[in-house]
This record gives sequence, structure tokens and C-alpha cells, in this order.
Amino acid sequence: MTIIEKLPKEWQDKAQQIGMVDFTAVQAQSFDVLNGNSNLLMVSPTGTGKTLAYLLPLLLNIKKAQGNQLLILAPTAELAIQIHEVVKQWSIDLGLKSNVIIGGASLKRQMERLKKSPEVIVGTPGRLLELIKAKKIKLAKVEMIVLDEVDQLFEPEQFKLVDRLIHYAPRKYQLVAVSATAERIEAQFSALTEGVFKRLIVEAQPSVVDYLKISVEKRKKVELLSKIANIPEMQALVFFNQLNDLGAVEEKLIYQGVPVASLASDVNKNYRKIILEKFKNGELTYLLVTDILARGIDIKQLPFVINFDLPMNQESFIHRSGRVGRMGNHGKVLTLVQQTDEKWLKKFKVDFIDVTLKGLQFIENI
Repeated sequence: MTIIEKLPKEWQDKAQQIGMVDFTAVQAQSFDVLNGNSNLLMVSPTGTGKTLAYLLPLLLNIKKAQGNQLLILAPTAELAIQIHEVVKQWSIDLGLKSNVIIGGASLKRQMERLKKSPEVIVGTPGRLLELIKAKKIKLAKVEMIVLDEVDQLFEPEQFKLVDRLIHYAPRKYQLVAVSATAERIEAQFSALTEGVFKRLIVEAQPSVVDYLKISVEKRKKVELLSKIANIPEMQALVFFNQLNDLGAVEEKLIYQGVPVASLASDVNKNYRKIILEKFKNGELTYLLVTDILARGIDIKQLPFVINFDLPMNQESFIHRSGRVGRMGNHGKVLTLVQQTDEKWLKKFKVDFIDVTLKGLQFIENI
């Protein structure tokens, strides 16, 4: 029996409607493990369908109208919102309710929605912990906890919240950790599960991403970015290392007539949603972000990622690059390189192609 055949009739119909004719490797390999209540450390490249890989089997184990049973933690509000959209899409056919709990949103409205006792709660650790302490969320019936982008949730400041939050759950629950780069946190996950867990590590498929680099002086980076924006059908997530740089570069690009916006940490939820919708609809050429603010952003068939700043480490490079080339689509990662950066490129373990602005336009128009 195939995985599709194991799904409820409603889901089989939905899969057919959206053109989901088969499961990805991580979805197929994790289904029976998760449906069988095992703890799982799931590592798979970005764009391979990890959200559905854990969501479908776990939703099938939920009992309708019996309170909060599935808790999904995400490191950022954007990722939590994105996960919740997928939850709603697939839980509605089972008659299940869900809620998203994030900072920056109306606390009163969130508390009102919690009165409906959603079976699934998706949220960020800080706001969830706040509502748990206020006794607005009860984890007594929680049977499954998912840590999405677990490498970020296990960073020291986030993990303090995650660890405290988990201790409100019953002693026995199924724990799932998910990421593209989670190998380094295996010891922490093992401690949470008392060593009882399974591993699923799915290797990356042959790359459909071109890695390009352009040499440019630091003072001319914004000027080059402005020129690249004129390439037909150009659209890119532009990555920075420092949040402080976003506003200054955004202001310069706007002055030069480039349709651009940035995502800052102090932007409220509604404005973030508007910015992301504009970018997804093609109204913006560039969306300026940092590594943290870009977690969970999923733009179908995004053609370019641009590293305005060289990533700090290989993990950062992997996550940035994973915004393109998703689910078999072709994409390009362009890194703006100063002369002093060249020696650091080797640590990213990819073959960079040297291009000029003119050469970049030729590549784009092939």
C-alpha cells in the first residue's frame, strides 16, 4: 500500500486537486514512524516538504474535540504563520480546529480563540509560555510536540523558553525535531527524549541551484544591487548579517527607484504579512532580510537569493541557499564578494561561478 492510499478519502481527493501525486522522500520515510508514535529527529534539505512529512501522520492520531493534543513550536512568527496555514488546509477535512499563538499579535484575540479548545496549537515559545503561565493554554492532554527549525529553537536563549514550556506537558508525549541542519543538536534532543528516539536523515538531491559570485568593492554594493534589479523578471531575497543595515540599504534603493522592502524584527504581524504578500505577488523586486527573519519564508519558484553580506558559517549558507531550488525548481544564489572574502568561500563547499553584471544578465536570460 502506498502512502497516498493510507490517507483518508478526503485527503486523497485534496492531494489529487493540488497535483500531489506522490510523497517526497522525507514524507514517505517518516509516515509510519510518526504514525506509530515514535520520537523522531528528522533532518532533510530545505524545500523537501518537511512540514507535511510530520503534519499528516500526526493529524491522523488526533482525537476530535478532546482538547489541545498537538503543539508545534517555531522560532519565528513568520514560520509559525506559514505552518498554521498548512495545518488549516489539511485539518479542516478532519473536522479539527487549530490556532496560531505568536508575539506581536492581539493577546486578547488569541485568548478568545483558545476558548474553542483547538486540537492543534502552532506558536512561538515566548507567547506560548506566557499563555501557559496565565492558564489560558493547558498542556495536560498534549500527546505530540514538534520542534520545527530545531537548530534555532536550541539556541541558548530560545532553548530556555522551550525547556520550560515542555515541562508543562505530561510526562509521556511524542517529540519530533525537524530541520535542514539539525545534526549538531542531536545530544540535546537525546536528553529531552532520554535517548529513546529514531533518526531520519534524508540526503540532498542533486543540486538545481547555480552558485554565482560577483567581485565588488564594499562601497559599491548598493549601486550594484540597484543595477541587478533591472534584469528582466529579477526577484530576490537579499541577505544581510546585521539588522541595522536593512533600513539604510532599503532607503538608498527606494531613492534609486527599486521596488524594495525590508523585514525588521519590530515590524508588527499585519505589516509583515502585507510585505510578504507583495513580494509573493511580484510587486517587490527585493525583500531585505537577515537569517533569523527569513526562517520559514517560502516563495514558490523564487529565482534568486543574493548574499549582500557573506554568510557567517556554512549552516547560514545552507539555509539562505535553501530559499531557491525548492521541490525541483531551478534557482540561483548570488554572493557579492569583496577581495578579502575570497579565502572564506571554500568553507561553503560549493563551486562558485565568477560572473560580471553583463554575464549575470546573460545567465538570467538563457
